[in-house]
Amino acid sequence: MMNGDLYQVGHWAQLQTMVEFIGAPVISGIAIGLTILIAQQQKNNHLTILISGYLMSLLIILPFLILSIYFSEKICRWLSLSNSYQLDLILSLIAGYLSMGITLLSNLFVGKKQQGKALLLLLFCGTPTLFTLLFCRLVNVSHATTWVLGSVILMDLPINAALIYLSIQLFKNDHLSWALFRLTCHQLIRFIPAGLSIGILSPFCVLMGRSIIASQQTWEYAGMATAIWRLSDWILSAAVAILYFHYLPLLSFDSSKGKIKSSINQIVLAICIPSFLGLFLLLIFRNNIFYIFYGPTTNVNFETALLFWSGEAFRIVSAIFLMGLFVLHATKMIAIWDFFSQPLFILLLLLGMSASLNLTGLAYLLSYLFYAVACILGFLYMERNKAVS
Repeated sequence: MMNGDLYQVGHWAQLQTMVEFIGAPVISGIAIGLTILIAQQQKNNHLTILISGYLMSLLIILPFLILSIYFSEKICRWLSLSNSYQLDLILSLIAGYLSMGITLLSNLFVGKKQQGKALLLLLFCGTPTLFTLLFCRLVNVSHATTWVLGSVILMDLPINAALIYLSIQLFKNDHLSWALFRLTCHQLIRFIPAGLSIGILSPFCVLMGRSIIASQQTWEYAGMATAIWRLSDWILSAAVAILYFHYLPLLSFDSSKGKIKSSINQIVLAICIPSFLGLFLLLIFRNNIFYIFYGPTTNVNFETALLFWSGEAFRIVSAIFLMGLFVLHATKMIAIWDFFSQPLFILLLLLGMSASLNLTGLAYLLSYLFYAVACILGFLYMERNKAVS
């Protein structure tokens, strides 16, 4: 993306979102539930929770995968992608489906407070893909997305094969009975509504948002909005990674001890101070950073960047209290509340706020301001009810 071709940035982003879209219900629901249960239950239940969550995830997402592949040509048109991207779209769907194995295995390590193993797993699976991307750029491979997505699939296959083999052996040797499997699935199933809501609505709205911006303006404007989000993603992703890799198992344990409110206050300070500082520095040095990543033709004015990245700040705040709601098992509230994040953003765009980048940024800010307030109030309500009970 160093050539500043914002048209390509927008299209690459659509495919990446499809990878997230197909596996997001697991990442946003079952995987988080798995981490919470692992942190709160005894060691001899851990393997049962992992395999139950993995098999349940395969079954839940399989219909979405089949339907998406079947209608891939129509999806390409809906995403404003040419037919030449159809193969890449199918590969992105398969990559997202197979990524569930790595996601759940890493969440097992996180729940056991073995974050080092989770990080090594992600590095092991992600490094070949990075090298593939660098190779494609060095030799100027045409349609590099096919190569990159292919490398992702190749790295996902061994993990999934190992988990399926382990599942067969557990059932075969009676270490996992169908009764225990159903009981564990029942514990995890409460996280599915939140996972479906966040996992499907959010990526769907991201795809729809870029399409609305592109149709109201151009793909170059959609690429510019994507470039703004991508830069702040470094900070958002770091904050979310720390939340779910480090604080989620700790908060799950503190919740069982009745100390969740004091813990969440400490997390707010630990996450928000460095994140807000990072966003401030990004705002100040934005043009230098855009030059490095997207070339000399990409510039964003102060007001536009301030609107988008203020929305990102509220998004970080909402992520903290959303984690608290997950730990409190408030999954129905999470599913309802999610309609007031990205879906609200899309509604504002449809009402005319996609007419300019500044209006789009304002819509993003208003959406996540509302969502952050909703998550905070929801957490306080659930925490008070739990304390009373």
